[in-house]
Amino acid sequence: MKKACLIGVAAFLLHAMQFSAAQALPEDLVDEDASPSPRSTGDPVWTANIGAASSSTSGNARTQNVNLVLDAQRRTEANKLSINAEFVESRSEVVNEETDTRRETTTAFRELVGLRYDHNLSEHVFAFGGMEFSHDRIALLDLRQVYSSGFGYQFLRGQRHAWDVLGGLSYRQDEYLKQGVEIDGEPRMQLHVYELMMGEESTHHLTRAVQFQQKLTVNRNIGEIEGTRGQLDMGVQIALNRTLSFSMKLQRRYDGMAHAPVQRFDTLVFTGINMQFGG
Repeated sequence: MKKACLIGVAAFLLHAMQFSAAQALPEDLVDEDASPSPRSTGDPVWTANIGAASSSTSGNARTQNVNLVLDAQRRTEANKLSINAEFVESRSEVVNEETDTRRETTTAFRELVGLRYDHNLSEHVFAFGGMEFSHDRIALLDLRQVYSSGFGYQFLRGQRHAWDVLGGLSYRQDEYLKQGVEIDGEPRMQLHVYELMMGEESTHHLTRAVQFQQKLTVNRNIGEIEGTRGQLDMGVQIALNRTLSFSMKLQRRYDGMAHAPVQRFDTLVFTGINMQFGG
């Protein structure tokens, strides 16, 4: 049941991908930021970017790293539906030549699926609702469910630059692995908290082939249990042709409630090839 949420949302994500349309690079970008908003497109269309990266080494130490990311959006004049997914796995195997034994360690294993729906209330104001499901073995997190809603304001609406700020409330439910985690000095297997959420996100088309995106989100617990978590995402995509692009992404996450051996800061660097679908 705990993994059923991840599987169900992933199935919906794959079904949504069937609506992807013809492949194409954006038309020449205009210089006017007052041009029609990316939210206000004509016919509804799915656009998606799928990225993959893998590396391995062998010898006295063997390592394997696999990163998969997906970002998909469907826009209309009135609303926008966003879907994102991540899979990160990293393993290392060290050989002890004296005892001729191998020791395998998992250094990263994270799965995440998220959805967000935005509905335009006026030219600049929109309401949103979202949900996110994640699993992080290293952080002892079996399943995290986050449900959020609130309002946003779009400061920039141009073809080249778009910038939104948003705020609202979220409900977070954590279920931990069998050893549990320490919260307020006592071990817990579950956590239920309400959070105050604030964030901002922007997209910048620097040239016809280069796009920069960034997103910052901060969640602060409301109630007796104090805690703050945040996430910063920054990425650059360089188009190679109509379908493929080179992608570089930095993700920095913070969890103020984490205790040793789990670190409060966690960093993911993704470098790979993206494949774009839709228009």
